[in-house]
Amino acid sequence: MKGEAFVFPFTTEKYDSEYTLGHRNLFLETTGNILWSITETAQLSPGFKLAYGDYPFGGQWHLFPVIDLIKRIE
Repeated sequence: MKGEAFVFPFTTEKYDSEYTLGHRNLFLETTGNILWSITETAQLSPGFKLAYGDYPFGGQWHLFPVIDLIKRIE
């Protein structure tokens, strides 16, 4: 599992007058994957990415499925 947080420090007067919902300019992201060795040189890594963001219209969650195919070349 991996997690990241992003903070965007917009605090100008013009920005505050346009976006008056009082959001925090915060974005979070976490991922989870498992690794499955299909052959000696190929692996499959299914998982997910969960993201949250404070947008001008309010907070919103997103859940994305992720499938990575990893091929080792030697």
